[in-house]
This record gives sequence, structure tokens and C-alpha cells, in this order.
Amino acid sequence: MLRLFGIFLIMILVTSCAPAQVSNPSPWSCFHKNSSHTGYCNYSGPKQPVLLWKYKTGNRISSSPAISEEGHIYIGGDDNFIYSLSSEGKLRWKYRTGYKVFSSPCLDAEGSVYIGGEDGCLYCLDDGGRLLWKYKTQKSIDSSPALSPDEKTVYIGSSDKHLYAIDSGKGKCRWSYKAGDWIMASPAVSGDGTIYIGSEDHNLYAFKPDGKLIWSYETHYSIMSTASIGPDGTIYVGSDDTFLYAFNPDGSVRWSFPADYYIASSPAISPEGKIYFGSESGYVFCLDSEGNLLYKFFTGHDAFSSPVIDKDGTAYFGSCDESFYAVSPEGKLIWKWKTKGEIFSSPALAHDGTIYFGSHDYHIYALGNRPIKPEEGDKQK
Repeated sequence: MLRLFGIFLIMILVTSCAPAQVSNPSPWSCFHKNSSHTGYCNYSGPKQPVLLWKYKTGNRISSSPAISEEGHIYIGGDDNFIYSLSSEGKLRWKYRTGYKVFSSPCLDAEGSVYIGGEDGCLYCLDDGGRLLWKYKTQKSIDSSPALSPDEKTVYIGSSDKHLYAIDSGKGKCRWSYKAGDWIMASPAVSGDGTIYIGSEDHNLYAFKPDGKLIWSYETHYSIMSTASIGPDGTIYVGSDDTFLYAFNPDGSVRWSFPADYYIASSPAISPEGKIYFGSESGYVFCLDSEGNLLYKFFTGHDAFSSPVIDKDGTAYFGSCDESFYAVSPEGKLIWKWKTKGEIFSSPALAHDGTIYFGSHDYHIYALGNRPIKPEEGDKQK
């Protein structure tokens, strides 16, 4: 009897210590899909693209889209607005901030929208575009927010050198940590609530949910890349020292891969452990789980956009050569779509295979699969 009671007590303690997980129904809740920023989705993107629509804003789009359960698209603009569009490309609402919005939105399970602004504010809006609260930092926010597993805390970095943990319901600061320089990267959050974020001070940091520093690792130059967390807990991040790093959860380096130039793009991770990222040399790289090169694909200019991987192993990403690319698992071009501006925005992929991204030509794009004509379907049988 005492043994059964002991087992029961242990189960209670283990359960109470584990972070509560909120099931967020959004197919693409934040930058690079989820708070771990894996950039992988288990559905297919377009293989023969057609323009479904494009929406013109008042300035460049550097922000990356999020997609709600209902299929609504959210994105920031250099024209100072936060936008919400329907899946048909119609404006639902727009909210004016105090300056440009480079940050990408984060959606919670209740439909609230969190996003930073160059005016130094973290905004929380309801799904109708009404302000719930805003939290003012001391300098601009380029970082994109990420939520804790229980969605009670939203994390974001600021150019005032701080990582902030904000109560998502009230907009009050729970804690902050001052790094040695700007924080332009976005926080990544693991299933156990650990927060990882890089800084212009060259360091990657790991924090407990209460703000206690677990470890830091100094690379040889700035970290603008947002970290991604693999299913096994490995943390991947690029540095302007030209290396992509793979860290164990204890902060030790598993391996590092020498790319050929600065890495601001954030790694995407497939279920097989392949890692995809871009560099300012214009190349997008694909590595295996041990850091060996599988392929590199050359775009015409800097590859700031972070790749997205679909269930077929196709990589989707933009480039500063003004084109958006789809590349096969073997590293071969499937298609590219030309815009009229540089593409810093990272794509988001919806359940129906529609892919969304922004361009510096002022437009938000929606590309889908070209419908198969009846006679083409007969040929494929």
C-alpha cells in the first residue's frame, strides 16, 4: 500500500513539474511555424504554382506571415501597419503602429496576435484588430515573439539589449535579461519551456522559464539567425562568423558547419534530421543530421529568407534576387517565381498547399497549385 502511494505521489510530482501544453490549432502560428521554429509541415506545397492573389500594401514587406485556424493571414508592413487578410486576399483589418513593422506575428490558441514594432512596442491585438495591450521597450524591436508552452508568457528581444518575458494576458513584464548588445534574433522555446536566443554580442543564451540563465556560448561574431530546436532537443543556429552550429541541450557543441558567408537565415529541420538554411553568399544549404553537406543551391543574391520544408522534402524560400524558389530534395530547381522586390520574408504554408510570403515590391503573395485539367488527369491515370 505504501509503495502504491509512493508511486502515486511521484506521478503527481512529475505531472506538476511538467510544463502545461496548449494545443494551438493554427497551421502556422508564428515565424517558422511554431515556437521551436522548425519550419517543417506535414503537407505539400505547390509543385506547379499559380498566383492566387497578391495584396498591395503601402511599403515594403520584410515581416513573415502567420496563418490562423480559419485560414486568416497576419503580417507586418514597413508602412507601419499590421495586416490581417482573408484566405481570398481581402483585407479584414489593419492596425497602425508607431513605425515600421519588421517583426513577424505570433498567434495564440484564443486568437490573440502578438507582434513587435520598430517603435519599440510589443503589441497584443484581438482577432478583430483591437488593441488589448502594448508593452514599451527602450529601442526598436526586430525580433519576433514566441509563446511559452502554456501560452501564459510571450518572449521577445529588443535592440535595447534585453530579452523580455511578458505576461500574455496582462502585458506586464515577468522578467528581463540584459545581454551585451542588441537582440535582433527571435526566441525559440522548447517543449520543456527552455528559451534559446542569440544576440549581437556573439552569444547564444539558454534560459529557464523563470529567467535564470542556464548557459551561454560565444561564437566569433553576431547572431542574427533565430535558433531552431529539433525533435531530439538539438539546437541549430547560424552566426555571422559564417558557421552553422548544432548544440546539445547542455550547451556543448555537437558540430559546426562552415558556410561561406554571414548566416542570418534561420534553419529548418525535417523529420529525418536534415537542416536547411541560407547565407548572404546567395546559397541555400542542406545538411544531414551530422552536419555533412548534401547540397547547396545558388540563388542570385543574399538568402536572408528562412526555408520552409514540406512533407515531400521540397524547400521553399525567397532571395534578394527578387525571386521565390521551390527546390527538390536533391537540390534541383522545381520552379521560381519572380517578384519586383527583394524577398526577406520567410514563407508560411497552409493546409491546402497555398504558400504565402511578402516582398519588397509592397505585395503579399499567395501561390497555389495549378489546377489539373480533366484531360491532364486522364493522362496521369
